[in-house]
Amino acid sequence: MSDDGQVSLESSCERELSDVERLLPSRNQLIKGKESSYAVARKISQGRYGAVFEVLRQNDGRRFAAKLEVCETHSHGLHLDYTVLCQAMKANAVHFPRFIDRGKIEGHFRFVVMTMPG
Repeated sequence: MSDDGQVSLESSCERELSDVERLLPSRNQLIKGKESSYAVARKISQGRYGAVFEVLRQNDGRRFAAKLEVCETHSHGLHLDYTVLCQAMKANAVHFPRFIDRGKIEGHFRFVVMTMPG
C-alpha cells in the first residue's frame, strides 16, 4: 500500500514474480519427466506463471527446451501447449517444436519438454 492508501500493483507483481522464482528449479537440478530425467541448464525466459529453460536429457546429453508452469497458478496454459504440440505432431506440422516429454514436480511446477527451436 502506498502513502496515500492506494494499493500498489507494481509491488504485488514483483511479489508474484519472486514467488514464481522461488518455485523454479536451479541450474544443474534434475527434473524427472514421464520418460527421462533432465538437467536444468540456462533460463531462456521467464514470465508471470513460469519460465522456459534449456535442459539436457540425462541419458544422451541432447538439448531441449522445457516450459515450466508454477503449480500454484490458476493458469491452464501449459495444458493447452501440450495439446497443441501433440496435435502438431499428429499432423506432421514442420514449423512446430516436437513434443518430447512432460512431468510434474509436486508442489512446485509442471513442465513440457520440446525440441529446441532453431
